[in-house]
Amino acid sequence: MRSKKSIAAAVVLAATALVSTMQAQAEAPDSPCTLFLCMAGKTGQGNTTGGCEAAFIKWNLPTCIGGLAVYTGQYCNNFNGQLSSISRQTYMNSCPGATDTGNNNSISQQIINRWGSVQTVQ
Repeated sequence: MRSKKSIAAAVVLAATALVSTMQAQAEAPDSPCTLFLCMAGKTGQGNTTGGCEAAFIKWNLPTCIGGLAVYTGQYCNNFNGQLSSISRQTYMNSCPGATDTGNNNSISQQIINRWGSVQTVQ
């Protein structure tokens, strides 16, 4: 019985450490970890209230001006959903917490499948 309690305590402790690590890494308003947490909320896996505006702006802005949406053409005016999906996934997955567990990796894939090639997320 004691070993089951010890295992349960270790699991709770590890989960708490993971959340604390992701929250610490998510401090910058448009950081990869903030983006992951905000987009997870958009996908129904969390909460998007407060602090997600900069992350959504980063998601929507063209890469030619520092965002993650890929536009091609001389005037950066032709949206490319496939390249945007790759750009967004690469940036978001640079957050260590976005892919460190099976569940988070699944959430990351759900985000990209649903929103990766969408021109604008609000």
